[in-house]
Amino acid sequence: APTRTLEDCFDELGRLANRRNAPFSSEALAFDETSDAAKLCADPLVSVCIISYNSAATIDEALAGVLAQETDFPFEVIISDDGATDDTLARCEAWLARYPDKVRILRAHRNVGLLGNRLRALSAVRAPWIAWLDSDDFWTDPGKLRKQVALLRETGAVMCLAFAEMRWTDGRRGLLDCPPTRFLSPDMLLRHYLHTSTYIHSREALLRATRDCPNLQGWDDQDLLFGLAAQGRIALLPEIVSAYRITGTGDAIGQGEDHFKLVVRWQFLRLFLYGPQRFRYRFLTALLKGIRLQLLKGVNPDVAALLRDIAILAHARAPWSIRVWREWRKLQKVLP
Repeated sequence: APTRTLEDCFDELGRLANRRNAPFSSEALAFDETSDAAKLCADPLVSVCIISYNSAATIDEALAGVLAQETDFPFEVIISDDGATDDTLARCEAWLARYPDKVRILRAHRNVGLLGNRLRALSAVRAPWIAWLDSDDFWTDPGKLRKQVALLRETGAVMCLAFAEMRWTDGRRGLLDCPPTRFLSPDMLLRHYLHTSTYIHSREALLRATRDCPNLQGWDDQDLLFGLAAQGRIALLPEIVSAYRITGTGDAIGQGEDHFKLVVRWQFLRLFLYGPQRFRYRFLTALLKGIRLQLLKGVNPDVAALLRDIAILAHARAPWSIRVWREWRKLQKVLP
């Protein structure tokens, strides 16, 4: 039997994946805003949150794709910079000068990482709908916002996703998609990875999810999906609307397959511990399956021991379900 607790394992996995689940103080999330209050649109329908850190090489393309959006409603663009040391902010100021009715720049007092920077951006949102974009990715369809807002209004969904193209620096390309459907079920969200650059969702639904999951400190990609899925339906726009740039620096996939797998294990263990209770058995099933496949491929002994302890301890806390039982039986055959 493991001698450490599941929470100890969670913390250790977070260190390996460079992730943490700890509260952020108001001082840590503090920022100064640069915008033109006299010209800024008064009632935006969508707040586009661009998460940025040292993004001088890519921020112009990210902003160009957002500000090329063709809509019949006002939207704002919140650039939440996490303490850049390059000329990212100077580039953003040039866009602010061109689009003073839309662009707002948040200058962080302190670097807090992805989850904290998303919280910082959320604190500045004014619109009822929120769209996300990391500064190294970009939108490719000028109708993205218009089409997704129309679908949200038509369906009454709380969130809308779409397809994205993967682009590696060596010229390779891939596609993040799924079978066309009107609404995405939780099982489809587990089977198919649809990229954050396609997300648009209700601000009110996210506030409800925050109240329902108070121990989720910040919103990772999977947290947003399942936190919002617990609040209502998630619609799908079956079109390519964005490009996910894989650079090998900020993105989890680009940092290597082994690191990416640890990030995903951490995400699902965090959801199992602190996410929406109605999906808890799904989170555990995904976690156990991921551990089994990772062990079959081979990992170093220390990581294998950590994954084994996580599987044993999480399973001991699990609500019984046939899916969990089946996955546990498979995993027992490969546990070290």
